[in-house]
Amino acid sequence: MKQFFVRLALVGALSAFMVGSAFAQVTLGAIGDADAIAGGASGNDYSDDNFGGRPWIAENWDGATDVIAHIQFDVSSFASGTVTGATLRLFQDFNGVSGITYNVFQVLDPWAEGTLTYATRPSLAATPSASLTTSSSATGWKEWDVTSLVQSWVDGGATNYGMAIIRDPNTSPWPYFRSKENTSGNNPELVVTASPVPEPATMGLAALALVSAARRRRKGKSS
Repeated sequence: MKQFFVRLALVGALSAFMVGSAFAQVTLGAIGDADAIAGGASGNDYSDDNFGGRPWIAENWDGATDVIAHIQFDVSSFASGTVTGATLRLFQDFNGVSGITYNVFQVLDPWAEGTLTYATRPSLAATPSASLTTSSSATGWKEWDVTSLVQSWVDGGATNYGMAIIRDPNTSPWPYFRSKENTSGNNPELVVTASPVPEPATMGLAALALVSAARRRRKGKSS
């Protein structure tokens, strides 16, 4: 009897270990990023211009009045219910200012890096999915917790059209986040933590096998 309970306890511990350790952290690169820019100095207007090939998103442009950075990642490899965390990471090169807020919004319509303009920009959710307020003037990596948004894509609650990053207020200076085209490295990242849970039926059969073996040994000793 003692051995039976010891083995049962081992099964429980092993199951808990499997559930607790069965996670993976995956870093995804952007599949598309581009600015949509309005305004322009000296009578220029950027509303019909495409900025998809630039080495930065959220750039300063002379006389710009509105700059919306768009970015998209492919999360289709994750199964529904497996994502436990997601962090958007962008590397800022210039214009580090303390106390500046950058909001991340869900994009609601399709767009393409090579054709996006301010005039054709997609609509956005009314409220941000994540927000970051800088605490110093240092440049470098900036991070947003976008777990809920990525979970909605993976679990089928929303279609993945990407994210938009907007300075609040949306005025100069803009932060110059490195785009996927930037050859200096530190390109955009989406770090996703996924935790697939072992099938309960499989774990149940394993536990049942140990219990049955213990019962057979007990029966053999008493006969």
